[in-house]
Amino acid sequence: MIVEGNEVSFIVKDASGIPAAEIGALDLLQVPYGRDPTRAPRDRWKDVRVRGLSRSRYLELLARAYLPLADSVDVVALAVEHVSKGGGKLAAARLLRSKYERFGARLNASQAWLIKAAREDVNGSFTCFLRMWEEGVARGKKAGRGED
Repeated sequence: MIVEGNEVSFIVKDASGIPAAEIGALDLLQVPYGRDPTRAPRDRWKDVRVRGLSRSRYLELLARAYLPLADSVDVVALAVEHVSKGGGKLAAARLLRSKYERFGARLNASQAWLIKAAREDVNGSFTCFLRMWEEGVARGKKAGRGED
């Protein structure tokens, strides 16, 4: 196989131009257990909140790594907060998706969470995403997959 490409030029800048929130997020993500939530300390999500990283462009990765499995964090409120502080709606939707994906094949639990999330999304900011996932759950139930 032959791979050809054009010349790529880039500049390596020093870290002084990176916002503090992004440095904090990158620091947390560099921890060896950052990709394996089963090895993460229980209070690591608290670090995310205390450091004010809800506006970070890395919020979805932080959530995938450190968001508690239990419903101790209101993910819809976090997504709304992310958007209200200037974050993108797509990034916030990916945050919701990280919670939705944790249900796996537990379709009844997933459906219950989606109904609750739709009620909490008072502005309807994430309606299209929630409905898409609801349709996936309905298809899974129709096919007889993933019963709780």
